[in-house]
Amino acid sequence: MKDPNSRGASERLHKLLTQKGYPVGRGRLSSFCKEFGIGKTTAAAWLNNDVLPRDRIEQQRIANALGSSVGYWATGEGETELRQIDFLLVGKCVNAIVIYLRDECELDPDTLPDVVLADAYGSLYRYAQENNGEISSELVAKVSVQVLAKLAQKS
Repeated sequence: MKDPNSRGASERLHKLLTQKGYPVGRGRLSSFCKEFGIGKTTAAAWLNNDVLPRDRIEQQRIANALGSSVGYWATGEGETELRQIDFLLVGKCVNAIVIYLRDECELDPDTLPDVVLADAYGSLYRYAQENNGEISSELVAKVSVQVLAKLAQKS
């Protein structure tokens, strides 16, 4: 969505991609499209024309994955640097979801789309951050069911 307040959004998106280690120049568009499951025309608009995703959830998903906020991406206000990430907590979240999907749902997480799993890991991580690193089994189950629902929508 082209918004007069989003001037510079493409430049900020490039900065976030660079900070996350995406290739500079050739290969960036393809890597970005593959990672987020978006078309090249759409991604090119985001990367070159100060256009943001129409869907707020999509904006949030990409900003989160890039370690930023929608506010920074859209307007330049708010977080300007990558958030500090607790990699130990991320590992615990990933492990909890992988084990639940494997043991309780009898799914091989290696066969599931990365973008669906990344959303699940991010959801559980944000919850755990808000709760002093605690990961409840109920939330792991809830997030895993969301993974199953997204898989069902895609098929």
